[in-house]
Amino acid sequence: MSGLLFFGALALWCLVAALMAAGVVRVLPGGRWRVPAGLAVFACLLVLPVADELAGAREFSALCQANSTIEFDPARAAGRTVYPDYGAFAPVEGSALAVQVLSADYRDVETGESLVRYRLFEAQGGWLAEVLRFSETRVPLTFDGRCDPGGQGRLAALFQKHHITLTRRPKKAGNKT
Repeated sequence: MSGLLFFGALALWCLVAALMAAGVVRVLPGGRWRVPAGLAVFACLLVLPVADELAGAREFSALCQANSTIEFDPARAAGRTVYPDYGAFAPVEGSALAVQVLSADYRDVETGESLVRYRLFEAQGGWLAEVLRFSETRVPLTFDGRCDPGGQGRLAALFQKHHITLTRRPKKAGNKT
C-alpha cells in the first residue's frame, strides 16, 4: 500500500513540476533556449522534494566512511568471553539530516573491560519522508540510512576468528532480572 502511495505522490509531483516548468517557459521571450530552460526548470523542480536527502546522503556517507570500523585489540580480546553493552542513541550535531549514533561495546564477563567496540549510525529522512510517513522511523527515501560496521556477519566472523565467545550480560548479585 505504501508503494502505491509513493508512486501516486511521485506521479502527482511530476505533473505539478511539468505544469510549473511550462508556466515558466510561457513567460520567457521566444527563442531556441526556451525548451532547454524549461527542461532545466523541470529537472530542478523534480529533485526539489528530496534535495535535503541528497545533500544529507553525502554527509552520511562521509560520516560512515570515517567511523565504520570495529575497534579492538586482538591480543587482549582473543579467547575471552564478552557480553554486549549498548548505550543509548545520541544525536550527531551539525548534519543536514537528523543522525543518531549508538555505541556498541562488548565487555569482558570477568572484568567489565570493553574489548570490542563500534558505532552504529542511523539517519532519518528529509522533509518529504516526514510528510509521507511511510514508517514511524522516517527512513530516508533515497539512500540506506543505517551504517553498521558490525552487521552482515562481520562481527560474528571476527569473534570466530579470534575465538571470542558471546554471552548474555551477567546478572549481578542481588539483581533479580
